[in-house]
Amino acid sequence: MMIQFPIVPIFYSPLVLVYIATNRSPSEPVGLVMLIYFLVTSFIVMPWVNIYVLRRRLRTWFAREKRRCLSESKCPACLGDMRGLPVEEDGCVVCPNPECGGAWKLTERVAQP
Repeated sequence: MMIQFPIVPIFYSPLVLVYIATNRSPSEPVGLVMLIYFLVTSFIVMPWVNIYVLRRRLRTWFAREKRRCLSESKCPACLGDMRGLPVEEDGCVVCPNPECGGAWKLTERVAQP
């Protein structure tokens, strides 16, 4: 199992080390620039990075769950059983649940019992 470290401490660690090494107050130019850099990265850059990472993880999780449901001949939207249903002329199997009505591409081997 791979250990996952949060992005923020690794991203800020050089900044903190340089700030401590300079030993200056935030009112001096170097300290002020580093303070602005810290604020910009923490409130503007890092939320966008975290949103991007979260969206990628969710997209892969949803794709994996969809493939798993379709391999078990279940509708990914409502988990309705789609075994034994005929394949339409467009190659899709329509979910039997009237509230769902989803059409999914299944192979004939999976769709037919």
